Amino acid sequence: MNKKTASFQENIRYTFIVYSLVPAFIIACVGLFLFGFVWRYTIVQYNKNQNQEVCQEFRKVTDSYCDHVEEIADLLYGMRGNEFSDTMKAALYEKAYKLGRDSGCQGNLYILDECQHVLFSFGDTVPKFLINTEYRHWGILRGISEHPQETVLQLQEGTFCIGKAISDETFVISTIPQENLREYLNIRNQQVIITNLSGWIYLESSSDMEDNLGRLHKDIRQRNGFLQYNGNQYYVNSTTISDKDMCVYTISDIDMQSNILLLIIVIIVVIFIGIGTIAYYSTGKMAAKYTHDIDEIASAFEKIQKGELDVTLNIGSSTEFQSIGKDFNIMLDSLKKQIAQNNELAEHVAFAQVKQLESQFNPHFLFNTLDNIRFMTKIDIAAADKMIVSLSRLLRYSIRDAREELTVKEDFDNLQSYLNILQIRFNKRFSYEIDIEDKIMQCLIPKLLIQPLLENAVKYGFVGREKLHVSIKGYEEKGKLIFICQDDGAGIEEELLEEIRRQFSMEKNTSTHLGLYNIHRRIRLMYKEDYGMQIESRQNEGVTVRLLLPYKIQE
Repeated sequence: MNKKTASFQENIRYTFIVYSLVPAFIIACVGLFLFGFVWRYTIVQYNKNQNQEVCQEFRKVTDSYCDHVEEIADLLYGMRGNEFSDTMKAALYEKAYKLGRDSGCQGNLYILDECQHVLFSFGDTVPKFLINTEYRHWGILRGISEHPQETVLQLQEGTFCIGKAISDETFVISTIPQENLREYLNIRNQQVIITNLSGWIYLESSSDMEDNLGRLHKDIRQRNGFLQYNGNQYYVNSTTISDKDMCVYTISDIDMQSNILLLIIVIIVVIFIGIGTIAYYSTGKMAAKYTHDIDEIASAFEKIQKGELDVTLNIGSSTEFQSIGKDFNIMLDSLKKQIAQNNELAEHVAFAQVKQLESQFNPHFLFNTLDNIRFMTKIDIAAADKMIVSLSRLLRYSIRDAREELTVKEDFDNLQSYLNILQIRFNKRFSYEIDIEDKIMQCLIPKLLIQPLLENAVKYGFVGREKLHVSIKGYEEKGKLIFICQDDGAGIEEELLEEIRRQFSMEKNTSTHLGLYNIHRRIRLMYKEDYGMQIESRQNEGVTVRLLLPYKIQE
C-alpha cells in the first residue's frame, strides 16, 4: 500500500509547534527591553523632576533676595554714609530677619560706603572680598560700579552675592551662604551642584567631581544624559538659569543599578543560548527535511533569473508542492516557446526593415549616376565609358551579393568605383582622402554603409562652392569600430541639424531627409541601440558624420 503523502499544512503546523521556543524568546526580549526602558525612564524622569524642583527653589530664594536688595536700595536711594541713622539700622535688621523667615533660607545683608567701610551688617562676619581694598575692582564690587542702575548677581569665592548701588557713595549687598541654602534645599537622594556659567562651584553635596582648581570637572559641565566618570556610571541633568548666570546640576549614581541590570541580561542570554543550542541540534534534521522543497523552488527561480531556462522541478514530499512543481514545469515550457516565437518574429521584422532601408539607397544613387552619364556622353565618351563600367560594378555589388554584412575591404573596394564616378563628374573640383587602419580591413560592416555618406556630402556640400574635399577615416577604439566622414562643404543650418538629430531618436522618419536617417536606423536595427550615427556641422564649415559599429572580425 502506498504511503499517503502528508499535506503542507500538517508539515508547517508541526514545524511551528517545534519552534514555539521563538515566541517565548521574543517575549522575554520584549519584557527585558520594557524593563530596561522603564528603568531608564524612571531614572531620567526622577532626575529631571529633582532638577526642576531644585531650580525652582533656588530661583525662589534668589528672586526673594533680589527683590529685598532692590527694596532696600529704593528705600535708601540717594542716602550718604554720614546720614545712616540707628533708626534706619533697626528697620534694616527687621527686614533682613523677616526675609530669612519668609524665604526659609537666612542670608546676610551689608551696606558699604565707597571706601568699603561697613555701615550696616546683618551676619556673623563680613567677607574679606567686601572690605579688602584689593577687591575693589573685582567681583561683586566691580559689577555694581559698572552697572549702578541694575541689580548685580555674582558668584565670588563660593558665595552667591546680590548687590545694587544706593548712591554714588553707598551700596547694598546680600549674600546667601552655602550651608543655609543646602539646608533649605534639603538635598538627600541626589547629588546637586550649583555653579556659575564658568563652572565655579557655589554649592555641592559632594566634592568628588571637582577639578584641581575647584571647578566642576569639564566632563560633567553642561552635560545631559548618561556618562561614565571615575569608573562609575551617572545620569546628569543640567539647567541653566540665564537671568542668574547660574547652572544647576542633578546627578544620579546608577552604577549599582546598571550592574544589576547587566547581570540579569547576562543570565537570560545564557539561559536562552543553552535552550537554543539544544533546539538547534534537535530540530536541524527535521527543518532540513521539510524545507527541502522550498529550497529547490527558490533555486529554480534563481536560475531562471540568471537566464537558465533548462530547469525542471521534481517534488514528491507533499500534495501542495507536487502541484506547484507540475505547474512550474508547464509554465516554464510555455515561457520558452513564447520566447522562441518572439525572437523569431523580431528577427523577421528587423530583416524586413533592413531590406526596406537598403532598397531606398539604390534607386536614388542609380538615378543620379545615369543622369550624369547622359551628360558625359555628349562631352567625353571615354569618361562616360569609364562611368558605365564603374556603375556596372556598383550594381553587381549591391544586387548580386545577398550578404547583409561584408568586410571593410570589400565595401571600400566597391566605394572606389563610386569615387571614380565622382572624380570623372567633378574633375578637379572634387578631391578625397581615405585613411583606414589595416587591422580593421577584415571587420564586418553593413553593405553600402559609406557610399550614401559620400553621396550626401556631394549633393549638399557643393551648394555655393566651387570645390569640395571629403576625408574618410576608419579605426578601432576601445573594442568598437569607428568611421568618420568629413567634408568642407556648405554645412547644415542649425535648425535643420536639430531636426535631423531629432529624427534619429524616432523609430519612423517623418521628414524628407532619408539618407542619413536610413543609415542610422539600419545600424540600430542590426546592432541594437548601443551603436549608430552622430552628426556635427556648422554652416559654411562642412559636415562631420561619425559612425559607431561593433568590432566584428570575419571568421
